[in-house]
Amino acid sequence: MADRFQVDLGGMVDLLSRHLYSGPQVYLRELLQNAVDAMTARGQLPEPGQEP
Repeated sequence: MADRFQVDLGGMVDLLSRHLYSGPQVYLRELLQNAVDAMTARGQLPEPGQEP
């Protein structure tokens, strides 16, 4: 069975930026910092086929 999941991105951004964080700028800063942290962590992983 194939289920579909749809998200109202505008509503999600509004919900997170206004109700979870103190404002849209704080939400955006957190989102960007999470992306940087994920890229940094991924860069520390061994390449496929290499031992850690």
